[in-house]
Amino acid sequence: MYKNRTVLGLICVILAIVLVFCISPLFNKAFDSKTQVILLKSPVLQGQQITPEMLSRVEMGTYNLPKNAIKDPQHIIGKFAVSNLYAGSLIYPEMLIETTDNSDTMLRNLKDNEIAMSVTIKSLANGVSGKLMTGDIIKIVSVDNDKVATIYDELQYIEVLTTTTNSGVDNFHQPTPDENGEIPLPVTITVILQDELQALRLAECENTSLHAIFVSRDERIKDAYIQMQADILEELRIHEEADYALFMPDWGDIYD
Repeated sequence: MYKNRTVLGLICVILAIVLVFCISPLFNKAFDSKTQVILLKSPVLQGQQITPEMLSRVEMGTYNLPKNAIKDPQHIIGKFAVSNLYAGSLIYPEMLIETTDNSDTMLRNLKDNEIAMSVTIKSLANGVSGKLMTGDIIKIVSVDNDKVATIYDELQYIEVLTTTTNSGVDNFHQPTPDENGEIPLPVTITVILQDELQALRLAECENTSLHAIFVSRDERIKDAYIQMQADILEELRIHEEADYALFMPDWGDIYD
């Protein structure tokens, strides 16, 4: 009886030693193991492109850390969010896509000051022979009934959101042949405008012979063109307000 208890006690002691000196260190090592992962610093909207400023690198314990959490920011930067992402979130491959070729996503991501508007391309030549792509910067030329061509200040530098065929298919890149070997050509251009002044002028131009002129496809200078257009619009607003003030009567003098 006592021998059995002694043996049982020895076994318990041996197990305790094994637990303390062998198994516990393994658990401690697993809990203490650290790795660097990437977290979002700010929310990202669906379809929004992820930039380095949106990311932070933090150290986290590897215990219970999902294996597919992305640890290299180069696997994230430049890609687009599949859905809305939230600050503090880990990032997984399924959250990202390489491109955002979706007009709904692009319309949702318009800035607060931006509006989108479509105009009809009346002939192949009027739309740069179907070669326009998303992100291109173009000018709009209006040719009136007297054959006088005008490039209005409001439409010097505008960005192409997409072109669309007569079947409603958006072309974000160069169009490719369909199953019949024919290339579907666009019949409308949808552009991104910065204010209603541009929209009103573009609506007027659509009633004339409207031509798109290709300006640039260089992403590095696109923002500079857009800012140049914003500066032009601001000057137009200043002149408009000055003209309004010049021709408005001084009501104080009238009542005097």
